Amino acid sequence: MTDLSHKIDAEVNSLSRGMQQRLSLARVLLHDPKVLLLDEPASGLDPRARIEIRELLKELHRLGKTILISSHILPELADLCNKVGIIEQGKLVFTGSVQEILDRARVGRILVIGVADRAGEAAGLLRDVAGVVKVQQPVDGSRDIRVMLDAQEGAPSKVASRLVAGGFGLTKLEEEKVDLETAFMHLTKGLVQ
Repeated sequence: MTDLSHKIDAEVNSLSRGMQQRLSLARVLLHDPKVLLLDEPASGLDPRARIEIRELLKELHRLGKTILISSHILPELADLCNKVGIIEQGKLVFTGSVQEILDRARVGRILVIGVADRAGEAAGLLRDVAGVVKVQQPVDGSRDIRVMLDAQEGAPSKVASRLVAGGFGLTKLEEEKVDLETAFMHLTKGLVQ
């Protein structure tokens, strides 16, 4: 399962970090545990080894193993886990599915709009569009405008229509995604013990 049979005669110290991680996992699996508790299983691994460990953990899950992972590599957790718990100062701040955490951290819809030119003028034009809560002016020569919307249906199309009617060429119109790192930052206070 850990794909190390070709290294059966190798000394542990001669193995790469990724192979050593797989060897540690193989040692844990010898007695066929139902629950695995892993601390930073992909820490210090190169991209290929990270992918291999992730696939191995997915296979273990398919075999019915319960896997608890402690990690600070949040994008990896979002890809691996069906439940996430956020701990701050030793207390469980939130637990739920990845989607529940993302939904809880979402404070509103945010559009990122790129315009061909006159970004400041375009931002000013959007302030009175129905459904627009806040407009953030472009910074540092950027032509991207960030627009916070309320939950009103159709608000993105109203924003785009207003800009086009105002003679602005759109180069980008996308909704800003909330990922697990953004959710973590929103749900925690940054306190340390």
